[in-house]
Amino acid sequence: MMMYRLKLFVLMVVLLTGIAYANVDKGWDAFDKGDFKTSFKEWEILASQGDSEAQYLLGKSYDNGTGTLMDRQKALYWFKESAEQGNVEAQSALGIRYSVGDTVDEDDEEAIFWHLKAAKQGNANSQAMLGMAYGMGDGVLKDMPTAKYWTKKAYDSDNAFAHQQAKRFWELLELWKY
Repeated sequence: MMMYRLKLFVLMVVLLTGIAYANVDKGWDAFDKGDFKTSFKEWEILASQGDSEAQYLLGKSYDNGTGTLMDRQKALYWFKESAEQGNVEAQSALGIRYSVGDTVDEDDEEAIFWHLKAAKQGNANSQAMLGMAYGMGDGVLKDMPTAKYWTKKAYDSDNAFAHQQAKRFWELLELWKY
């Protein structure tokens, strides 16, 4: 009897997990078709159930007013929920917010905290931001070799925006000297 219950439990977990991911995909399908209200609704349900990807996507929806009215405070809330679960895109989004004081008080140390988490997972935007922070001493001690390291990682990425930022920082900070 105990083995039967265990198998039933495992089966339910597998089925429910499949349903959850199907809904994230359903949200993306709707988004790709321009049906932003449906994508928002799909992600809202999953986000409230703790799905970190849906939380990030819901944050982006609120951030851009896509499928809902723009609400930067709600975007921040969902980015934090997602970032705390390890979502790299949400971590980078928080790092940028704290770097520039967008919907939060500017806080270089908090920005570094989130950018480091994202950069270590390969997020090129956060790598570029760290390169600049270490080169300028924003939120960290000025450290040109570390600035060079993060800037080069961002430059070598496939992310065109981060690549351009890194190139600009490289020249501005004269990182070839280090």
